[in-house]
Amino acid sequence: MRAHNQLKTFLFFSLLVFLSSCSKEGTDFIDDTANFPLNSKMDESQAIFGYNAIDSIRSIRNTSVVPFGTKVDANYGTFRSSFYASYQTTLSSKSLGYSTVDSIILILPYFKSTPKYGAANQPFSIEVYEMSEGIETDPNSKKISYAYSAALLGSKNNFVPNVMDSVIDGGGKMAPAIRIPLGISLANRIIAPGSYASDAEFQNILKGLYVRSSSNTNTNGFVLLSISSDNILRIYGKNSSGLAITSDFTTGGSNSTTVNEYIHDPASLARTSSLNANSSIGDNLLYSHGLNGYAPILVLPDLTSFSKTKSIFKAELSLYSIDTGILSVESLGLMYLDTVGNREFALPDQLYKKAFLISTKDTIIGGKACKEFKYNIGMYINRLITTPGISRKIRVYSAPLLISNAVTKYSDFLPSSAIIGGASHLAKPKLKIYYTDI
Repeated sequence: MRAHNQLKTFLFFSLLVFLSSCSKEGTDFIDDTANFPLNSKMDESQAIFGYNAIDSIRSIRNTSVVPFGTKVDANYGTFRSSFYASYQTTLSSKSLGYSTVDSIILILPYFKSTPKYGAANQPFSIEVYEMSEGIETDPNSKKISYAYSAALLGSKNNFVPNVMDSVIDGGGKMAPAIRIPLGISLANRIIAPGSYASDAEFQNILKGLYVRSSSNTNTNGFVLLSISSDNILRIYGKNSSGLAITSDFTTGGSNSTTVNEYIHDPASLARTSSLNANSSIGDNLLYSHGLNGYAPILVLPDLTSFSKTKSIFKAELSLYSIDTGILSVESLGLMYLDTVGNREFALPDQLYKKAFLISTKDTIIGGKACKEFKYNIGMYINRLITTPGISRKIRVYSAPLLISNAVTKYSDFLPSSAIIGGASHLAKPKLKIYYTDI
């Protein structure tokens, strides 16, 4: 489990722009032998295989964004993205002076720059419930689901995102947002104390909201919601003088917490394959899916004997995506596992920025269109040889990675997916080793 802050979210979107602006589509400069050592050779006989695995379960807290929606896919079944949020008081909600309450609205802004994934042109259905259990405040909490009241608090049906929309509210314009009316009884319960001395007092009245993507099977994409301080629970009413007043309760602050929730179909092909993975000789199809879905594992060969008479100076790992999901996969994230398989780390090639992703290019294998992702893992291969007992297992994610003061997996945030050729498939992974004889 990791707590992700708003800075990482900003870096996340910045790097997405960077990746799209410096694509190496079709480039294959690693095969240029002009600068290779004299008498260099190439070996591609080493066996490599992969098998399916379910991604690690962790709580995604305080991200400030959430991909929100429902998608039905032949391989991954129905998967949904929702969120839990606790709210805190603002200056307008510390002291309440309502004579009457007109309405209470949940305001969920969505991003204009990256508003949606997939077609997202079918209506969204959104449901709001009141939480009956408070969100755990411990940043190391691994809890990913919370209890909520079965009574529907509010909903929005047949919503289609429109980035050109803006809303006039209180005399000013607001960014495009989903506005969901909630039950007036909630507003009356919130204003009943008259004032709040602390956020904890308010959260005794309202533990939080569960905002759930509907299981409507007609949706085909995700909208990117902001769940930072512009995610507002707003009460409209009048004071004793008949003047209009409003009170805002927000999330994304130091006294409120959000938790992203990702639900995957337990009966999908991907899950069945992960539960029945062939970890000895590999699976023919490898399923990789974001939002805490699936991350297959590659097993590299033991090159101890090979390296006794050879010096390896480059190594290419090629993976072939034979079917991409709703977000086109432009890269794959690779992490190597410890010997127990509980922890994972960035490959040293990537950490030190040694041309880790060499190229991506479209190709045809067995008459089917594929995308080849080629990686330079020479530094990691040599580390395997020189470090006794190090794991030869690599976990494959359907999105790239960000290296900063910690490792952030984009697959935590993106509804991306890829199907990769496996053990006996024509588009199986390949490893090319470039070496000189010792």
